[in-house]
Amino acid sequence: MGQVRYIKAEVERLLWGIAAGRCEFEGCNKVLYRHEVTGNSDNYAEKAHIYAVNPGGARYCPDSEEFKNSVENLMLACPQCHVTIDRNEQKYTPEILFEMKRKHEQRIFTLTSIGAELHSHMVYYTSSIAGTHFSVNDGDARNALSLTGRYPSDISPIDLGQQGNLVEDNEEDFYTSNEKNLRRAIKTRILDVVSEGASIALFALAPQPLLMLTGRLLNDKYNVAVFQCHRRESDKWRWDESTDQVEFCLGIPEETSPSSHCPSSW
Repeated sequence: MGQVRYIKAEVERLLWGIAAGRCEFEGCNKVLYRHEVTGNSDNYAEKAHIYAVNPGGARYCPDSEEFKNSVENLMLACPQCHVTIDRNEQKYTPEILFEMKRKHEQRIFTLTSIGAELHSHMVYYTSSIAGTHFSVNDGDARNALSLTGRYPSDISPIDLGQQGNLVEDNEEDFYTSNEKNLRRAIKTRILDVVSEGASIALFALAPQPLLMLTGRLLNDKYNVAVFQCHRRESDKWRWDESTDQVEFCLGIPEETSPSSHCPSSW
């Protein structure tokens, strides 16, 4: 007769705590207490055994029932990832799964160790550049913020972008229309609701005049940390920590004239 797959309530509570209610399969990280489509709150988690309790189960090996139903042998998982690891036990060995579990729980411990006061309002601003419309990858941005030792103030970022705006940056009214939208968005979504002096993590990708306007509207009222998008496959918003020196060359044109597109009020 096989051993009983009984997991004590206190073990399940501990597993939920150290996994922070997220799937521990590497690359998933899905929230398991909220439906991803409807937004309803419920328990959508499964408790996946790394070493199976009974013969014939995935990754079974003789050991004590006490260990197999302990938090050390369990991963909090979404149903899809639970099926994946159990149907591919040659690929997802105990060593690989224990490492996934360790890394996930260490990350949760590290992030939740950040002081409660070290939070920043995440602000995204993107606009058309040379006919291309950009967006901020939320995962990359949150990762970049965490590397500074801070965490997001809210679940959702403050998005200053103008949804559905198809005006290109080579059109005459581009800067005029984007200036109006940016000023209104900053007033209604930041100035009217975020206390002065608060910390803001700004992730912006737009033509330079709009970036300069964003900085002028925010920097005298908030503690703004600016993140720059880099040409990387991943971690696009993380600052380069290399010590390589960058040399700049300043060239001054003989004649200059103000742009006819930029409002004089800037």
